[in-house]
Order: sequence, then C-alpha cells, then structure tokens
Amino acid sequence: MAADQGDLTELKRYVEAKYDLNKRIPPSSNLGGEGSPPIVTAAYAGQCEAVDYLLANGAKADDKSVKIGQTAVMGAALSGKVRCMKSLLAKGARPDVRDEAGGD
Repeated sequence: MAADQGDLTELKRYVEAKYDLNKRIPPSSNLGGEGSPPIVTAAYAGQCEAVDYLLANGAKADDKSVKIGQTAVMGAALSGKVRCMKSLLAKGARPDVRDEAGGD
C-alpha cells in the first residue's frame, strides 16, 4: 500500500530497513502492488513523489510488472502522469520497451 498510496513515511521505513526496492512485492505486503516492484506500483497509481523517492533510493526505472510485463513508464503514461514519465526517462527508463501483449 505504501507505493500505490504514495506513503513516503512508510517507503522511508523500507529504505532504512534496506529492503530491495527492485524485488517483487508480495500481495500481502504493506508496500502494495500484487507482485510488481514498488516503482511500477507507484507509477501506475500516479504517485510521482513516490516514484521520485524510489528512483533516488535505487529502484530501477525499467522494472516490469509481473502480470504482463508493463514498465513503470507505461504505468505513468496510462495514469496520465507526464511528470512521472519524465522522471523515469531521465533515470534511464527506455520508452521503446514492449509488454508481453506487444504494447508500448
């Protein structure tokens, strides 16, 4: 829930506990995300501050969701969050990656 709700206080707890921010989130986790990395979950939810925080603390900009392999950039685009997309692209996210359904 922390990533999809943009709860920076909770995200900081994970960072301080040295949680691997590129690890898939178990569905029962307080981070939220149903098996996707926190960066993907935050981007899909349009939580740009959380995206920025995760990027600044080692999250990979190109991580993919478990379900169909969509990236955080795709999630930001789907939620209409241009600022999130710009942050991800500035940190090296590739705009040309396709998901498992062939979408980009």
